[in-house]
Amino acid sequence: ATGGLTDSLSADISLYSHDQGEGYGENRFNGRDINYISEYAARAKLLFDPDGPLRATLAIDFNRDNSTLGFSLRAMEGARTPGLGETYPGDYYDANLNVQPWRRQKSIGEQLRISYDFSRGQLVSMTGFREVAQDFNLDQEGSSLSLVDAYFEADTRGLTQELQVQSLDGSRIKWIAGLF
Repeated sequence: ATGGLTDSLSADISLYSHDQGEGYGENRFNGRDINYISEYAARAKLLFDPDGPLRATLAIDFNRDNSTLGFSLRAMEGARTPGLGETYPGDYYDANLNVQPWRRQKSIGEQLRISYDFSRGQLVSMTGFREVAQDFNLDQEGSSLSLVDAYFEADTRGLTQELQVQSLDGSRIKWIAGLF
């Protein structure tokens, strides 16, 4: 949805959701679903554009997903797993894992872009922040034995700042200089 809030302020928002419901396969060790995904996301943006040389855009986004896609390892057809020598479980999406695989991820980001036109060019500031938190559980050898099981957590935060001086839109010669 997009719309003007005032003569100089407009906004938009977009939403996304996907829930597979049940997995494509089964973990034969415990009977639970594997190879599924459930996710949702949102993004909102404000644009401040008054008559004059100043223009600013603020954008915020959020994403959360829970999934086992890519984490449900199994023996390839004709191969055997370490330890018990388990074979292919018979269905492409099934596995026989002593650890229920999963991945959870949450991210949020903010971006602010401010531009100011002056007589010979434009000054632009771009600031961004992103925070990502994720954890996952993985049975690395793909069998019902507890040989190489892994649990990981990763939390990251990042801040960026860029300043640019550039030619105005419609200038005969296009140029840009910046610092990141």
